[in-house]
Amino acid sequence: MEKNKNHENDTELHEEVKVFLAEKFNGNINLYIKAFILIGVYFSLYTALFLFSVPLWILVCMGILAGIAKSGIGMGVMHDANHRSFSQKEWVNLLFGSSIYFVGGYGPNWNEQHNLDHHSFTNSTEHDSDLDTRGLFRFSPHQPLRKGHKYQAWYAPFFYSIMTLFWCTWKDFGQAYRYYKKNRRNFKKIKNHLLAISLSKIGYFVFWIVIPGLFWKVSFWYVLVFFLCMHLTAGLFLSLVFQPAHVSSLTHFPKTIEFNREEHQIRTTCNFAVGNRFVTWLTGGLNYQIEHHIFPYISHVHYPKISKIVQRYCKEKNIPYNNIGGFGKAIVEHFKYLHKLGNESHTVEV
Repeated sequence: MEKNKNHENDTELHEEVKVFLAEKFNGNINLYIKAFILIGVYFSLYTALFLFSVPLWILVCMGILAGIAKSGIGMGVMHDANHRSFSQKEWVNLLFGSSIYFVGGYGPNWNEQHNLDHHSFTNSTEHDSDLDTRGLFRFSPHQPLRKGHKYQAWYAPFFYSIMTLFWCTWKDFGQAYRYYKKNRRNFKKIKNHLLAISLSKIGYFVFWIVIPGLFWKVSFWYVLVFFLCMHLTAGLFLSLVFQPAHVSSLTHFPKTIEFNREEHQIRTTCNFAVGNRFVTWLTGGLNYQIEHHIFPYISHVHYPKISKIVQRYCKEKNIPYNNIGGFGKAIVEHFKYLHKLGNESHTVEV
């Protein structure tokens, strides 16, 4: 996609936020406290089973809690760090950004897909790879309608749940190879990437399957139950945060970039549960998706404060500030829109 000449920053908005925050864009003590709580819960559940044998129902609950902690680490720690907004010190960003490997991912792939594709071309069908599911879903009105899409609102929870299982097994291999075939600059040496991915996956499964299978105080099939509960919970929760923020009847799906960068990001994203401190804490501020897309270099701990500036900006520029309401309402709206996209062969012209 060629960038339209209008796809430039509106410096007025950035300057106002810069002055408001006194250029303190990175995380504060609250971010570090959150990081240590989430990482602490994640590894405490892991180590506890070296010491105690528990009944199946408690193990299932522990697995669910581990999945919530895993997704929290991804959204509230790794996400900021890999946007270089966790700290002013690069080594700190690299340290906390490496948490992606403890949750089953691969850093270079994530940066390519999220930081470059998704943030540069949000909701653009041809260029935002977050919309590309190889035909499994129709997330955009510009994507072709297939017969199976009429059921996508029903099968979505299953595929959302296995998202992180797919991520920690096959996705990174296929994704890196596609980047190589597309001649992406960061993926010229594909053998190095495939080796690094292989080693990271081996380490992940040794950590979560082999070592627990040998030393946890539970049987091996309990280990598998824990692992599945953790991943199914993390996959579903992550999906229910990310998907309503972009795949909604409120959001724009442009074919070309016709607005400046700020307006493009505002129109293609949707906030929810604004003002809900617990949701903001657990989702790493991604309920303030508009603010995140305009200011990805600013830590999420500042989003509630700068949202008022963004809302005023939208009002002055006559741009809709997409705020759908509570978390539950956002999820319902997402599935309603999935149903609509799966049953109506319509294309929105922009």
